[in-house]
Amino acid sequence: MEKEFPDTPDIQSECNDREHYKLTRVQPETTNKKFKLIIVGHSNVGKSTIINHFCSSVYQDTAPTAGMDFQEIFVRFENETILLNIWDTSGTEKHRSLAQSYYGGAHGVFIVYDITDLKSLYKLDGWIKDIEKFSDVDIVKILIGNKCDDKINREISIKEGQEIAEVYGIPFFEVSSKSNINIDKLLYTMISDCIKKEHYKLIRVQPDQNTIYKKYKLIIVGHSNVGKSSIIHRLVKDVYKDTLKTTICIDFHKIFVRFENETIELNIWDTAGTERYRSLAHSYYRGAQGVFIVYDITDLNSSFKLDDWIKDIENFSDLNAVKILIGNKCDDKSNRAISIKEGQKIAELFGTLFFETSSKTNVNIDKLLYTMISKIHELEVGDQQTADEDLIIVVNSKYMYIMYFIN
Repeated sequence: MEKEFPDTPDIQSECNDREHYKLTRVQPETTNKKFKLIIVGHSNVGKSTIINHFCSSVYQDTAPTAGMDFQEIFVRFENETILLNIWDTSGTEKHRSLAQSYYGGAHGVFIVYDITDLKSLYKLDGWIKDIEKFSDVDIVKILIGNKCDDKINREISIKEGQEIAEVYGIPFFEVSSKSNINIDKLLYTMISDCIKKEHYKLIRVQPDQNTIYKKYKLIIVGHSNVGKSSIIHRLVKDVYKDTLKTTICIDFHKIFVRFENETIELNIWDTAGTERYRSLAHSYYRGAQGVFIVYDITDLNSSFKLDDWIKDIENFSDLNAVKILIGNKCDDKSNRAISIKEGQKIAELFGTLFFETSSKTNVNIDKLLYTMISKIHELEVGDQQTADEDLIIVVNSKYMYIMYFIN
């Protein structure tokens, strides 16, 4: 999906937006929702003034941060109180290594440059590499071009900022803490994106013998060595293992997860990708509510084999089985042979949902499983509603028949 970037900031449009994105700062209170945020960037780009505006809603000139600074605020977001722990880092090379220990456990990171200082732009790549190396893989990232009120001294255009953000695949805002441009919108977007990330997290639970739970049968198919077993290993144990043996014939795994206050048992069948065992997989399609079809983004041959797997699914699986196409190993950017756009086109051709994943860096794994369960659940609800409607029709027609007979 292509990123949308904000239009050229102007005071009038900002005033129109402000009411919608306004966050109410509240007094400290007990809350279960806590987000750790960190702000990074070169010296004197205005990181501390942005944080001060977050916390006190006023502009204030500040001295450069020495080492690390910390602030916390409580805000109301969609009828919920959220505690934000915000870590403000020094941008000097001397203190940069100190910041690395603070990335762990952070939900979101703001990466700031100064639109009037080209040097701050050149330093971005170093900060991005630190974030990729030391932060959690699913951390929310937002690029910020600060001091957009200073039009006279501008050295970096909005378009250049947008292009940089597009290269890194992250959202982009130009802001001014001095003129209060996009400040609340920036924080609102960060909180909203952090909540979305949490939404897709599935809690693995232990089965309760006294609980009646739903059972979903899932199957994963694709060419050899595309990483099917590593995806399943990550789904089941939430860890990556680099030395998994090649699946021979069929392997089976079971996990229990919580979904919308229900416990669901997932029976997952992992199939061998070789031609020798492919026919054995046919009998396992029946009764499966969901099928994952996997290719390796670094291996063109694995994408050429997809048509055969799709035909098998059409021939042997249930008609309403949910199908998701997966481009695996998206962490291996240097060896990519199949683009995201090509993967999307293949999914459109086959009429399936599409994700790129990495079991190694845990990209989209929980979202993948959440989407599969959600789609199966939607179909179940739809089938139940249809069954209820059919029952009403039968009862009414019978009732009308009896009335007609009496008359």
